[in-house]
Amino acid sequence: MGIKKNIVYSGFLTTGLYLSQLVTYPYITRVLGATNLGYCNFVQSFVQFFLLFSALGVSTLGVREIAKLNGDKNAISQKFSQLFLLTATTTSIALVVYISIGFYIPLFAPYHKLLFIGAFNIIFSLFNIEWFFRGIENFKYITLRVLAVRIVYIVLIFLLVKSENDYVTYYVLSVGCVIINSTINWVYSKKFVTLRLQSLKSILQYLKPNAIIGAQMLLLSYNSTINPVLLGMLSNDREVGFFTTASKLTLIVLLFYNAYTLALMPRISALIGNNNKNNAISLVGKSYRLLYMLALPLVIFIEIYTPEIVLSISGSGYEGAILPMRIALPIILIGGISQITINQVLIPNNCERITLIAACLGVVVCIAINIVLVPILSSIASAIAWIIAETIITSITLIYARKYLNGFSGELRTLCRYIIIYLPLIYLYKINYLFESSLLNIIISIIIMLAYIHIMLRYLFKDEMYLSIIRANVCIKNN
Repeated sequence: MGIKKNIVYSGFLTTGLYLSQLVTYPYITRVLGATNLGYCNFVQSFVQFFLLFSALGVSTLGVREIAKLNGDKNAISQKFSQLFLLTATTTSIALVVYISIGFYIPLFAPYHKLLFIGAFNIIFSLFNIEWFFRGIENFKYITLRVLAVRIVYIVLIFLLVKSENDYVTYYVLSVGCVIINSTINWVYSKKFVTLRLQSLKSILQYLKPNAIIGAQMLLLSYNSTINPVLLGMLSNDREVGFFTTASKLTLIVLLFYNAYTLALMPRISALIGNNNKNNAISLVGKSYRLLYMLALPLVIFIEIYTPEIVLSISGSGYEGAILPMRIALPIILIGGISQITINQVLIPNNCERITLIAACLGVVVCIAINIVLVPILSSIASAIAWIIAETIITSITLIYARKYLNGFSGELRTLCRYIIIYLPLIYLYKINYLFESSLLNIIISIIIMLAYIHIMLRYLFKDEMYLSIIRANVCIKNN
């Protein structure tokens, strides 16, 4: 499948997931309330920790290794079997540790019902094998399957979750999505690969790189694991609800760009594997420039209208999520840079160690800030910890990645240019006071922002990235 089609399908998938969350999340926040939502999010954060351990780095390593095989079915089956059997071993270990901690430590006694349900999430995630389909670049199948399951999930949410006491039902449906997706994936994979027994030596050859990438991913997931868990321990479930709401709304925006970076990862890995590094560097440069062009105006706009966005989506009772979200919003840019650097530069070049070191430092800082500030600032402290940790990780990975990018000075100049272009957009805040209707103010601001961006990038600066997007859209329409 062509790279443009991969990006289109990834875009459809991300848009679909975004819209589904836009439909369900406001409903869930209102029905369950901040406390029960925080209760579910606390458990899922705990489960997520073991999910990451069970999978180690196969979700990333698998994509890279499968992509390098250039469609050789026999080699793909062998590689798939080795990685799957390794993951089956780590999943079994993770499940045993999860049960031992979750059901025998008194701290987790109030959460036993949800923890039991979460165990099925760990078990069935083994059969998810999303990494395999990304490795063979079958983004069409991934998109259609996920969106179909998501539609069923949305319908069931509205049918079955009716009150704050239905938080167990909500969590069952969430885990049910994993079970259904994993079952479909496993059945469909039979069309492409055959699971074969492998020698212990052939399996263990991937243990070290898988463990390094897995540890890196485990550490980089601190926002969905460490932050909520520490916040729940040092504060309360309500504050967890505030923070997870703020982080979810922030990450929903980042999901759009994540679709692009993930779609390019197997192609860049294949280019590097074939010693075609110049084309790989060119694709990475386009990724950075696209991020700058999209992320900066989004951050400015959402910063201005954070109260309206939070209260419109989550409803009253979530005012405590406004300030954490404002603090965390630069993650859209900083996290985007980190995604590109790690997924498109370091991992394709087998530089997992530097990512691991950066993640370790970021997590240490994150934990320290949480321990010191959460008792004082609650969810605000977790947002501060998140932004500082992410900045540290991004800075370290960028410094190291320069050797593979033929320097990064050109991209920094481009970033500064976009900042100068978009800086006048901060005056959009004045529109917020024009009319009593917040919705009308937002609509007018969006129109002005889009018009300003179009004029500046197309006519005044003649931005090549923006012009290429316009040309691509014209070609699609003509075809």
